Amino acid sequence: MKALYRWSLSLGILGLTACDMPSQLVGGDQLFPLEQNGKWGYVNHRGQVLIRPQFDYAWKFDGDLAAVKIGSKYGYIDPNGAFVIEPRFDFVYPFSDGLAGVKVAEQYGYIDKTGRFVVQPRFDAVASFFSGRAGVKMGGRWGYIDKQGNLVIPLQFEEASYFAEERASVKLGGRWGYIDPQGKLVIPARYTETSFFANGLAKVRTGEKWSYINSSGQEVSGVDPAEDR
Repeated sequence: MKALYRWSLSLGILGLTACDMPSQLVGGDQLFPLEQNGKWGYVNHRGQVLIRPQFDYAWKFDGDLAAVKIGSKYGYIDPNGAFVIEPRFDFVYPFSDGLAGVKVAEQYGYIDKTGRFVVQPRFDAVASFFSGRAGVKMGGRWGYIDKQGNLVIPLQFEEASYFAEERASVKLGGRWGYIDPQGKLVIPARYTETSFFANGLAKVRTGEKWSYINSSGQEVSGVDPAEDR
């Protein structure tokens, strides 16, 4: 039977796509996840298999490590396909800002690239680190910690995203707004839907209307949000 191939272009975690994360270069080649007959490996941009399909799932490389699944456990491999961090976790996130969220016995914490816990598992859910902050959930509410595990923004949000350009979107009272790295609500929670800031702008929705705002929350004219929806 002819092998069936499927490229993975989505991390499926926190809405991140493949273009959000850099691929590892191996001999000048970028590595991309590939599914072949139910198993995952890695290929270069020419379609040459550099790590044979052997994993039950595989993420894109973030620097020199990629998260993979074997059976019911997750670990991290290097560009040669060798395990650097053995598959001993119940779930993992890709590395970001040098740390990765991992799940052990229904609780989440963070490890460094040696597999050592930097923040011990104690959270109900976590998000990836960006700009030295990561969203964490306890008791049904989200807040933010620093890389030492200190709670720097109190648990108060219904939902929370990661920081980009000094802004993170958070949900309060069923609406979305934006906070700064100190936790101050700098753009009121008045939106039905929000996106991350990029190049000074974020796309937001109020009811059925889409628009762009700047980091102060002011609507920006002359940019058509329909063009990239």
